[in-house]
Amino acid sequence: TSINFGQDALNYYDEGTFNPTLTCATVGDFAANYSQRSGRYTRVGNIVTLRIAITAAPTFTTASGAIRVSSLPFAVGSTGDDEYSLTLNLLTGFTWPSGTSACGAMGGTATLATLRTIGSAVGGADLAISAITGGTGSTVVIYMNGSYHVG
Repeated sequence: TSINFGQDALNYYDEGTFNPTLTCATVGDFAANYSQRSGRYTRVGNIVTLRIAITAAPTFTTASGAIRVSSLPFAVGSTGDDEYSLTLNLLTGFTWPSGTSACGAMGGTATLATLRTIGSAVGGADLAISAITGGTGSTVVIYMNGSYHVG
């Protein structure tokens, strides 16, 4: 859809919903039983703003690595070394080092955000599936929002 402002035109506007997916770097036998799974986005030009809400009970024995939220509506733009941070408004069911906070990080040309911890204790590190407090079958809640550039 295009919007015209006299001599200037906004060549892309879209809004909608999507189903974000909880996953991890090495999927193995990872599965998530969702009780809430929703995403909303608005795209204006090459900027996407989104909101994500996930409540799930993941099960796994062979899965490992960074926790990820995938199936985002648009791939991150490949404009060099861009990396975008999504704000975690609510994150429960995980443990991470004291003195750190968590965020969702996006980079490359992927349609996913990796959960990361940031702070003096670790610098910046992926939040691993082993950080789920109760282990397999325990409920986790992830609410995040933010904006990123698309190609």
